[in-house]
Amino acid sequence: MITKHYKSDIEIPVKILLDENGDAYPFKLSFGTNVNKQYIASWDGTTKVNIISEIENGNDIVQVKLDKHGLGLGELMLESTYYLTNADFIGGVKHQVFKGSTEVTLVDNKTDESGIEVIVPVTNDTTTIIQAVDLATNAANLANTAASNADLAAANANNACDSLSGNFIGLEIREDLNLWLIAPDEYEGMTFKVENGNLVPII
Repeated sequence: MITKHYKSDIEIPVKILLDENGDAYPFKLSFGTNVNKQYIASWDGTTKVNIISEIENGNDIVQVKLDKHGLGLGELMLESTYYLTNADFIGGVKHQVFKGSTEVTLVDNKTDESGIEVIVPVTNDTTTIIQAVDLATNAANLANTAASNADLAAANANNACDSLSGNFIGLEIREDLNLWLIAPDEYEGMTFKVENGNLVPII
């Protein structure tokens, strides 16, 4: 038994009745899971309804589409009615009816189509996002390194200040980006450079 989700469109092969010359009799195929709702596929000798394949001589298999069928849950049953030419019956037509299971069950849970692994390709947009994240990470690492170097430079500057003069009481970085030594009564500017991790005054 094959399970299909009851909301899915279905394509199903059906064996039909042929006459002695290999031609198909006109037919009506009624699909349903209950008596209240039927889905019809048919051929009247000229016009096909819900039949995908061609009606050809000698071919007793037709492909039927159940397109937005609206059928409910349960075992999908098929009632096939064939219209045989026979003058002994009313209207010259003998109705031949067959009924049975299609071996398909309509369900509202896991089906035979379930469990297919879907692989989502990496698109250019995804690649761009990954690259942006990498760049942001690198920028953060550089910022952390710069902060560490700034702390080291400040510590070295304080050490340099202590070694230069006992009269200087502090350091100040002004808008000109030079480091100024602050004395009790005046400001004295001095430019520094970093050598081997140490802050060295340029005199």
